[in-house]
Amino acid sequence: MSLPTTVTLQLIYSFLQLWDVISDQQSVELIREIQDAQEASTKLLKHALSHTTDNVTIIVIRFKQSSRNS
Repeated sequence: MSLPTTVTLQLIYSFLQLWDVISDQQSVELIREIQDAQEASTKLLKHALSHTTDNVTIIVIRFKQSSRNS
């Protein structure tokens, strides 16, 4: 029997200012437990601004899809 599960994918969109101060893997780990995309963006923004004075733009988009376990 297959039971549906929810899989959450995320897209982190930012300009170089974020990626200059944190790696892609570190950014995923930093926001992994945060369910709200706005809250995740804010956390990444605060992290970036603690390391740079440049303008920073960050957008986090969460996609939820159903998946079936085999």
